[in-house]
Amino acid sequence: MSPRKALALLVAPALLVIGLDAGVASAHSATATVTVLPDGTRVTGSSAAVPMTTYGGNPNASVDDVPPGDIGATGAHWAYIDPYYGTPCPSGHFCIYTDTHAHSGVRVFSFYNCTAPHGDWTLRNWVDAGFYDNENFGGAHGYLEDYPGHTHSGGNIPPGASGSYDFYPINDVKAC
Repeated sequence: MSPRKALALLVAPALLVIGLDAGVASAHSATATVTVLPDGTRVTGSSAAVPMTTYGGNPNASVDDVPPGDIGATGAHWAYIDPYYGTPCPSGHFCIYTDTHAHSGVRVFSFYNCTAPHGDWTLRNWVDAGFYDNENFGGAHGYLEDYPGHTHSGGNIPPGASGSYDFYPINDVKAC
């Protein structure tokens, strides 16, 4: 090995360390903030600033007459979402989630039928922000109501729409 190559092998690592300390070179790239929404959508950068819940979501939330089960089946069912990847709302369904982002303990309530056997779907203990996703067919809107028959402000959800929503005033859901 020539003396010039030997010197280069000795000096190059030292110059790299000096350059790193001076901010001249970097082996690291900036990492973007990634947030996973309950439906599995991933948002990055400034879009990742999903509104966090005030009271930790709606951990005690329920919907009358909605049992646990396969959310892709006909009828209405609830299930825990995947805490890392979220759980998409099945095609043909209107879904509400108990929090604004994916994590352990978040549940999805999936409605295939427009109303419950006795009328609108009645919510219990929804005291904080959550998430909705309307995957209905044929232009059917979902409705978030503060009382039966009265759609709350911003609660007329067109097909294909999804987003965070403060469920505190919402007492009923009409899925289409």
